[in-house]
Amino acid sequence: MKKTLEELRELSKVYFNNKETNLIYATEDGNFFFENSHNHALNHAKLNKQQIFTIYRAELLKESAELEVKKEIKKIEPKKTETKKEEKKAPKKISKMKKAQKNADAYIKYKKNTL
Repeated sequence: MKKTLEELRELSKVYFNNKETNLIYATEDGNFFFENSHNHALNHAKLNKQQIFTIYRAELLKESAELEVKKEIKKIEPKKTETKKEEKKAPKKISKMKKAQKNADAYIKYKKNTL
């Protein structure tokens, strides 16, 4: 059964538990290959007439950071029932989350340039 790139990205998170792994090759049938097994991945894809995908750790980090930021911003947005004191704190928290997003983007850009 062929898998989409999004499904493969979700499944590949397990392989990135190894801190030395920066990229993984995946085929449509759900097989994963580490960076040093690129030829095996190509051979498997060619024999089974499948497409090969390259999944980078930095991409997954960016996606998870974006989701975290979105979740936090939703939690922080002022509600009508909040007190004035709580409403004053909310913009500060949102700006901190946006700063964290910028840092995550800079880290990803750095990692892509060093690969």
